[in-house]
Amino acid sequence: MKLLKALLKFLPFCACALFAADKKPNFIIILADDQGYADLGVFGAKDIETPCIDALAKDSVIARSFYTSTVCTPARAALQTGKYHAYVKQVGLKSSVYFPSDEGGMSPEEITIAETLKPQGYKTALIGKWHLGCTKEYLPVNQGYDYFYGLPYSNDMWLFKNPKYAKDLKITNGMSFEQIRALEGNKDRGKAEHIVPLMRGDEVIEVPAVQATLTERYFDEAIKFITQAENDKAAFYVCITPNMPHVPLYASEKFAGKSKRGAYGDVIQELDYNVGRLISALKEKGLYENTVIIYTSDNGPWLFKKQDGGSATPLRNGKGSLFEGGVRVPCIIHLPSALGGKPFDTSEIIATIDILPTFARLAGAQVPQASNGLDLTDFLKGKVAQSPRKEFLYFSAGNKISGMRLQNFKVLFEKPDYGYAQEQSTPAQKGQTPPFLFDLKRDIGENDNLAKADPAKKTELEAAAKTAAKEHE
Repeated sequence: MKLLKALLKFLPFCACALFAADKKPNFIIILADDQGYADLGVFGAKDIETPCIDALAKDSVIARSFYTSTVCTPARAALQTGKYHAYVKQVGLKSSVYFPSDEGGMSPEEITIAETLKPQGYKTALIGKWHLGCTKEYLPVNQGYDYFYGLPYSNDMWLFKNPKYAKDLKITNGMSFEQIRALEGNKDRGKAEHIVPLMRGDEVIEVPAVQATLTERYFDEAIKFITQAENDKAAFYVCITPNMPHVPLYASEKFAGKSKRGAYGDVIQELDYNVGRLISALKEKGLYENTVIIYTSDNGPWLFKKQDGGSATPLRNGKGSLFEGGVRVPCIIHLPSALGGKPFDTSEIIATIDILPTFARLAGAQVPQASNGLDLTDFLKGKVAQSPRKEFLYFSAGNKISGMRLQNFKVLFEKPDYGYAQEQSTPAQKGQTPPFLFDLKRDIGENDNLAKADPAKKTELEAAAKTAAKEHE
C-alpha cells in the first residue's frame, strides 16, 4: 500500500516531465530598424546603456558575423522567407524598398516563418513594422500571421494618392484619408510626412500614429499575445519589429533626453527596457526556458543622419552598403539550456536566412524547399564547433550579385553599393576601386584591398560567388 501511494504521488510529476519534454519551443524575433553593429553594450557601445539585452547575451550565443541585407525591404523579405532577397518574388517593387504609392508586395506564394510554423499548431503574430507591401493582400495577416499590430512601412513615410490603398484602408480612428490627401496636396509636403497609419489586422486604428508611444505599445501587444497563447495552451511565434532607431527618432517622456548619445541613444535605451519587460514576463509565466529569442537589426546604421544615426565601428560604411557596416549587424541568439543551448561568443558566419530552417528543425516543421538558409541547431547547441555556413553572398539592393564571403575572405567585384554615407573613413580606403578583396579575420575594417596583391584568391572567390548564385536560383 505504501508503495502504491508513493507511485501515485510520483505519477503527476512523471506526467508533467513528459509533457514538458513534448512541448514545442516558442520563438521570438526582435528586429530593430537601422541599429548599428556597435550600438549595444555587448558589441562595444560606450554611450548607450543596454543592460537588459547585455544580460540576455550572457545567457546566449553572441553572433559577431551575422549577415543581413543592405536596406529594409530586402532584409525583411530574407528574414521572412529564409531566402536571399534576390530570390524572393516581389510584386510591383519599383525601387529597393516599398513606398505607400506601390500597390505590390512580397508575393503570397512565398512561404514565411509563420506559414512554416502554423501547421505545427503555432499562434503567430507580427508586431511592429512590416514593409513588405501595404495593400490588403500583402499585409502580414495574408502572409501567415494570425495577428498584426503596427505600421505597414517605415515611420518616415507618408500616404500617397494611391487609389487602391485608399479603397482598402478602413480608418476607424484619426484623420480621414481625404484630410491626409489634402495635406499632401499642400506644396509643403513636409506637413504630411510622418503621418503614418497604425494598423490592427487590415484596419487603420490610429492616424497619425503617436510614434513616441509605439515602442512600449508594441511590447504591450506582444506580452498580451503571448499570454493569450499560453491560455490557449498553444506554442507561439512572435516577430517584434520596432520602428526605432530608424529616423525620425521618437522616445517616450520616460526616456527622452536620458542617454549620453542623444535621441538615438534614448530610443535604443527604451528598446532595451522593453526587452527587459518582455523577458520578465516570460520568466513570470515560466516560459523563458522554453522560448528561443533572437535580437538583431534589419541592416546597418544610417550614417548619413550623423548624430541621429548609429555606429558600425569597427566596420566600414553603413546602411545601404555592401561593405561590412551595411550588412553585418549585432545579433544575440538565446537558445535556452532546457532546449540544449550553450552560451558562447562566436565570429562564425551566420545569416538572417538561417533563422527559418533553424526554427523549423526545433519545431519539427518542414523547411520550404526553396530556402537558402542552413539549420544552425547543432551549432547553437555546441554539438559542432563550426557554423554550417561557410559562405555568404552579397547582393545589391537591385538584386545583382556583387560579391561573396568565403571563410575569412571577402570579394566585391564590379562596383558595389557604397551606401548612403558615401564616406571613405580611413586614409587606407581613399582612392580604392573595385574589385575588392579583404581578409576579414585580419582586417575587419576593410582597409587593405588585397585584389592586386593576391589576384588568384580574387579570381577564385569571384568564380565561386557566381557559381553559388546560380546554384541558389
